Parts: sequence; structure tokens; C-alpha cells
Amino acid sequence: MEKEKSKFIVWVKTHKKELTVAGISATSLIAIILGINNKEFLMTKWDNLKSIVKSNAISNNAFLSNNQDVVAPKLTTSSNADSIAKRIYKTPFNVNLHIRNLAKGQHASPKKTQEASELGIILKAGQTIVDSYEKGKNAA
Repeated sequence: MEKEKSKFIVWVKTHKKELTVAGISATSLIAIILGINNKEFLMTKWDNLKSIVKSNAISNNAFLSNNQDVVAPKLTTSSNADSIAKRIYKTPFNVNLHIRNLAKGQHASPKKTQEASELGIILKAGQTIVDSYEKGKNAA
């Protein structure tokens, strides 16, 4: 049994190039067959993709963040220096109270530490709590 196993391993090593070509060819053939069989479906998806690319080109760097539509300003020109950090959210959303890890060497204020203990939250070193707030108010 061990002898057969070693023979097989030697055979695979000697035919490595042929096995690779056969694997790639088989995968390509299957992809072509699936593409031909699903041509109509793929064409509709391709048209949808084209329309998405067109709409993104029109809105200039649009992208999705937290399931919200966000339009980011173009960052390449120096005339937009004031608006680089701004994002225009199309629909506002709430951010709940949460714990935030602070940068090295920073610590929570005594007020936030007391607030956390009143809520039953135990803060570790280098952590603070952030109050709930609404994000995405058109801050253009």
C-alpha cells in the first residue's frame, strides 16, 4: 500500500505540468458551457453592471457605507481641500451608545468613566463610551 502511494506521488510530480493544464482546461470548458447555457441571465446582469458604472460616473465617486448611500467628494483637486473630509449622506441614521478604544496614551474622562459605571459598563484601560448620535445629516 505504501509502495503504491509513493509511486502515485512520483507520477503526480512527473506529470505536474500536464495535470495543471488539464485542470485549467476543464475549468475553462465548464465556465464556457455554463456561460452559454445562462447567456440571457448573464446579459441582463452585464447591462445592470453597465448602468451602475454609468450612474457612478455621473455621481462622481459614489459608494455605499453601512447600507446608506454616500457620495464622497472628488479628492484629486486642491480646490476641494475644504470638502475632503465631508461626506453627504442621503439618509440619516442613528449610531447607538458604544464603547470606543482610544489611541495609545489616551484615557476616558472622569465624567465618561462615571457615566459608564452608572450604566453598569466596566471600561478597560484605554476605553471610553460614546453617546448615541445621529449620523448623516446633510453636512455638505
